[in-house]
Amino acid sequence: MVDDGVDGDGFEWRCEHCGERTPKNNPPCSNCGGMSMEKAPLNDERDVREAEALAGTSRRAILGYGAAGAAAILGGGYFIWDALTPPEIPEAPGNADAAGGISLVAAADAVLAGVNDARSEALTEVDRVRSAARYATAYTVVEGDAGSARELFQRLDEFRIGRFQFVRRVITGDAGTRGIETFADADELAAAVVDSLLGTDEVRAFLANERFANAGVDVHVDPEGDVYVAVVVATGGDGFL
Repeated sequence: MVDDGVDGDGFEWRCEHCGERTPKNNPPCSNCGGMSMEKAPLNDERDVREAEALAGTSRRAILGYGAAGAAAILGGGYFIWDALTPPEIPEAPGNADAAGGISLVAAADAVLAGVNDARSEALTEVDRVRSAARYATAYTVVEGDAGSARELFQRLDEFRIGRFQFVRRVITGDAGTRGIETFADADELAAAVVDSLLGTDEVRAFLANERFANAGVDVHVDPEGDVYVAVVVATGGDGFL
């Protein structure tokens, strides 16, 4: 039986990806489309603090401060610039261009083509979304199993790409074989990734969802030869508020 209500001890449900809260365990998340919910205790004081913190951060409120004078304009300008600057992509060890004689750029292009084959309208690769995908692979290489999916979601949101979903895959070798050495070329690598993505119903659903028009794909190989792939699909964003 699915437990879809707040229990008697004062719990609610929270999306494991973006942290959006809801009174019922009723995925997908209305904010990010995530399918995993977790229980979290109610905290009225926290809700008040968060509401107060958000009260003055709308675009209208920020633009309204401009009338206060030149100093306020300069200060507000810095605030907007800082808020809209995407996070710096971590320096991940390994290779982002080619490894094992395989072009990782070509593999990423082939992954996108494979995903588009499952859609009625093709995704368009956009620089900001591609940067988000690069961040996702680098974060995964650097943080490993200790990395938080929720933290990663929050960082990707700083790329201002609209509503989005992302998925990652890590391919490791076995019996002394490096992951990248499992594949003969970029097309074979891409085919394995696409089969893995589309073979998962939840992932296939959001990759094929027509609300997402933009995409970014990144493939990275770490020093041990493990292959890291990230695919981000997004509704779009121009980098402004």
